[in-house]
Amino acid sequence: MRDGSTAGYKYFRTENLKAVEVEVRTRTAGKMEISDTPEFERTAGVIEIKPSGKFESYRGKVSLEDGVRALYFRYRGSGACDFRAFRLIPGP
Repeated sequence: MRDGSTAGYKYFRTENLKAVEVEVRTRTAGKMEISDTPEFERTAGVIEIKPSGKFESYRGKVSLEDGVRALYFRYRGSGACDFRAFRLIPGP
């Protein structure tokens, strides 16, 4: 992914969702924005990504209403980011 690239996935139950973890590889700093709309009309969370050159996991808080919805991830940063996986983290 490059700056502004978006990946969308359908559909997930977001009940009691507190955080999302992404597994990425990049050599530059950036962030992964998370939304439930492809136009990012509202951002549910942002995950800061540090450069390492190897696959690492980063976690960030999200705020979404309970329900079944699509999730969209948009990379913001210089250079490229390899986006391998994500995990939904429920709260207690």
